[in-house]
Amino acid sequence: MSTEQTGASTHNQSDPSRFPRDRHPDEYLKDLNPQEFMKSQEEKQPHKSLNDIKEAHQRFQLTRDEMRTVPIMAEGELLREGAIYANLRDEQPTEFTATSGIKARPGEWIAPKSMVDYRLWNRLMALQ
Repeated sequence: MSTEQTGASTHNQSDPSRFPRDRHPDEYLKDLNPQEFMKSQEEKQPHKSLNDIKEAHQRFQLTRDEMRTVPIMAEGELLREGAIYANLRDEQPTEFTATSGIKARPGEWIAPKSMVDYRLWNRLMALQ
């Protein structure tokens, strides 16, 4: 018996191509997938850089161009859960993994590892 005779659909019910990729309205995406929302916001949001911090020029042996490539999270900005950061203001900067609800506090120089060239990141972490 063919599918035409039975009236059954020829589409596989579990075929993911049947569903639109972005089927949720934008205003709900943050609630439905907060990790992806935070990642997209982090990439879109302009950050100040290490170059904007006068004290950092005395502390780090980096060129201005290198310092411009190190973004610093804004005070009160929510860190992305599971992402790796370092507080470059610490005397011995070390990496940490953000957990839910952590925000950059006043006076911290929080840099996201994912947005810094790995060679430069390794130099920054070598201060230990």
